[in-house]
Amino acid sequence: NENIEKRYDPREKFTWTEQECDKLLKSLRHTSDHKHMSYFIQELFPADYYAYIKKPMAWEKCKKKFDDGQYDTLGDIVEDLRLIFSNALKYNAKVRELSDVSRSAYSSAIHMSRKLEAAIDKMLLSVADRIGREKIDLITSQREMEAMRREEEEQMKLQWEKEHPSKVEIKTTIKVIHPRGSRRQK
Repeated sequence: NENIEKRYDPREKFTWTEQECDKLLKSLRHTSDHKHMSYFIQELFPADYYAYIKKPMAWEKCKKKFDDGQYDTLGDIVEDLRLIFSNALKYNAKVRELSDVSRSAYSSAIHMSRKLEAAIDKMLLSVADRIGREKIDLITSQREMEAMRREEEEQMKLQWEKEHPSKVEIKTTIKVIHPRGSRRQK
């Protein structure tokens, strides 16, 4: 569950995680899906909706929370976007056979839920790729720094040896011990 890196100044460009969230939100607002999304844009719920749904959610509410920096992780925005359609499915499931509007909202929720899941899959691939590249870059950077440190140490050692020449004589003494009082057999 990747944290959403936030910009300090709202006038700046989106960070890469904010860009992923923005793409996810926009994936649900494609013009070809207008017929399906029209049920889920604004918080216009029937009078009895709150009796069945504890946490109402609409696309505009998600967009506002995103714009206001209220989402801390990618999982938070994904959870709210999924909630839009799971609420619609729950609310309309029992009455879809009795009402054309409920039947249409239910069908649209199924369609848009599938579209959302496809967009989430695409986002996860993009995020995983980005995180993988960053991890590889970090490992490479650490290895380069370690190689530079070892090279620096070697240079310092060579410089010290150059400034402090000395002759080192190594003397080796070998002591041979003969067995004492060897017994002779008769």
